[in-house]
Amino acid sequence: MKKNKIYLFKDADIASTWVANYFNDYIKKKPNAVLGFATGVSPLLTYKLLQKFSKNGTSWEGITSFNLDEFIGVPIDHPESFRSQMMNNLFKGVNIKPENILLPDGLSENPEEEANKYEKLIKSKGGIDLQYISLGANGHMAYNEPGTSLKTLTHIATLEDFTRKVLVEQKKFPSYEETPDRAITVGVKTIMNFKEMIMVALGESKAIPTQKMLEGPITSDIPSSALQKHKNTIFVLDEAAAKLLDLSKFEVTDLKDYKG
Repeated sequence: MKKNKIYLFKDADIASTWVANYFNDYIKKKPNAVLGFATGVSPLLTYKLLQKFSKNGTSWEGITSFNLDEFIGVPIDHPESFRSQMMNNLFKGVNIKPENILLPDGLSENPEEEANKYEKLIKSKGGIDLQYISLGANGHMAYNEPGTSLKTLTHIATLEDFTRKVLVEQKKFPSYEETPDRAITVGVKTIMNFKEMIMVALGESKAIPTQKMLEGPITSDIPSSALQKHKNTIFVLDEAAAKLLDLSKFEVTDLKDYKG
């Protein structure tokens, strides 16, 4: 049986630097690529470095970008809308064409119809060539929360209490009552059709979900566990996130001495 690929790094900053270099090299190799991105804390250094690479000459003019999800009901200009986060953390610092920045419309009057349109839009662009995805502390990926069917396409997700409390802990929203309770998210089946993925799990808080994702059964209780069966995913982990794994079960590339 084919072993899942783990790239193991000493810490989160080194891992993030490697991911940035991987994406930058990919853009140079395929300047018309369709790339997928995520929001959250994990990708921030990677995005900062991609902005630096763009200023140093890497062109995004031919790149098309999709995002995994968007909150429902959060205004576009709110600093925590995913569109605002992506513009502030990545896109304002690269020369991507505005019309090639694609996210679901979280303010649509018909979110279900918007989800279906977004699914079709991804397919119309030939699918995602390379996706950045990070692991949620409860095992979710995108906003496919625990219990989500592994057969889902882009859909409306109800956010767990746990997820909403994390948004408050991260000071993204001032109170639980002000957090969004739904999002449009690409589904597990949608994700499994992406051509290549970098799944990032960083820090000690991700150790248990990382173990469940990679060593546990493939189950809707841990939607990210579906990636065990994906044909082309690299799991990028720092030592803290990987500490509970039996690494002998995996194809491990030890990059703890990676210098960037």
